[in-house]
Amino acid sequence: MGRRAAFALPGRRRLASLLSVLRRAGYGPGGVAPVEAEDRYFDTQNGAFYRAGERLSLRTTLGAATWRLEREDGTLLQAADESGWPETGPLREALTGRACGRRLLVQSRVRVAGRLFPLEGPGPSLSEVLLARESFALDDGPFGGGRRALEVILRSGEEAELERLSAVLRSGAGCAELSGDGLEAALAHFGLPLPGAPIPPALRVCPADLVALAARKVLGQQAYRMRANAAGTVADKDPEFLHDLRVATRRARSALRLFAPALGARRCESLRGELGWIAALLGDVRDLDIFLGHLPSRLERARATEATRAWLEARLGRRRREALAALAAALGSRRYGDLLGRIERLAGSPAPARPRGLGAQTAAHAAPALIRAAARKARRWGSTAPELPDPAHLHRLRILFKRLRYACEFFREALEEETGRYLALLVDLQDCLGAHQDAVAASAALRELAGEAASSGAPPSVLLDLGALLQVLRGEGEQRRSEFGPLWKMFRKQAVPAR
Repeated sequence: MGRRAAFALPGRRRLASLLSVLRRAGYGPGGVAPVEAEDRYFDTQNGAFYRAGERLSLRTTLGAATWRLEREDGTLLQAADESGWPETGPLREALTGRACGRRLLVQSRVRVAGRLFPLEGPGPSLSEVLLARESFALDDGPFGGGRRALEVILRSGEEAELERLSAVLRSGAGCAELSGDGLEAALAHFGLPLPGAPIPPALRVCPADLVALAARKVLGQQAYRMRANAAGTVADKDPEFLHDLRVATRRARSALRLFAPALGARRCESLRGELGWIAALLGDVRDLDIFLGHLPSRLERARATEATRAWLEARLGRRRREALAALAAALGSRRYGDLLGRIERLAGSPAPARPRGLGAQTAAHAAPALIRAAARKARRWGSTAPELPDPAHLHRLRILFKRLRYACEFFREALEEETGRYLALLVDLQDCLGAHQDAVAASAALRELAGEAASSGAPPSVLLDLGALLQVLRGEGEQRRSEFGPLWKMFRKQAVPAR
């Protein structure tokens, strides 16, 4: 957050000495108040608050809980905790708007014990200064570790005022800057990624990177995302953890295919095969999540009875629990640990000093050729499609579009301006074909369930409703096939990104 700074205070420096230094520099400290509190930080699975430069916490002090939203501009929204959520007012509106329906998940807990005081600056400015001992915990786990920190939040004034105050603290009080606030320090203490698992700067592809290095960075990005989302998947905190883990696995397979000449064909083929194992288990759970997510609207369109809804939810729920248990066992297995370790070692290995072939080209030079090659494969396959393509044809085309999209995304930072419009069209195409494949997969599952219903003696109304649901799914598939035609024509006209 741009209007916040954290410092480590020298062991010999006490509060009275610190206040004296600030007064000599022209600052006016206000009344000092003791603080004993516990902050429980929240965010969504994709880090919506963190990405916006905000911190959402539930602060408990003296038995009372208060929701706090600290914004990047220094403003603070507060509301009493009522039934686990602010009932009305600006804070509730802000939380609802930022979360966009996603679940709020505990990121960490920070216990604070210290002194808090306001500080008027000569700027003029108003800051809030907290000198405290912080200790860290995860969710309901025990507290451990911690640090003695001096945290400054600029509540009003120009950004330069925070810089000036920071200079006073460094030179006059001997403070050393700390990286990150309490939330970031807690996550770092436990070796966890920041909310939303943003890609570390060291793994971003630069235009001047040789492909031998860029390939390792791209593979490292996927390994980072796989590791970051595994625990949330196993704990079943939010379906988006599983979704992001599945996407990272797919991208890793695609990267190994695309960069095989630069990374070693035999090693890449071996890793792709192992990733296929975990990808299949991820797909089993994700398909059921999608089925269950669309089920209410499909039941409504089919005018199904409440008995059918209960029958389906019970059986789909059981299948999901079994599929998730199998996935969790795999993610906790030595086989998966070895697989992820192999990928991380390859991604972290030094690039050859004198790479050859594709590996010797810069990312900016190689990207257009690799993207064009992927686009040609999609065009060739799409050109052989009949006027109303069958599901198998569209499924294959969906895979080719996915590889093309990933190739564009791998090099987006090297070809930023050229890829935006092209990627938007690929996303539309993939969404269309993805929705079609979802309907195909749901239809297959529904036919299997219908056979189960018939053999188990389910009420006739359930069998009738399952038939009506199959008609709904058939209609969805036909609609997606009709939408594909115009998108395909747009794709054929769209120029492939080039440097």
